Amino acid sequence: MNNSTPSPGQVRTLLCVSVARELWTISPPRLTAPPHHPASPPRHTTLAVKWEEKQEAQT
Repeated sequence: MNNSTPSPGQVRTLLCVSVARELWTISPPRLTAPPHHPASPPRHTTLAVKWEEKQEAQT
């Protein structure tokens, strides 16, 4: 590992991955159950997008 600061894109990717992992641990998706809303994105995707929008609004 080098000591250079990660780019915002890398940070965002890491955060999305960690958020997805957290949510997967809290409530694992029921792979056999039919989706309630086929059109709606997975919960972690929606959260990540909302979080990104909030971050961009702050800058």
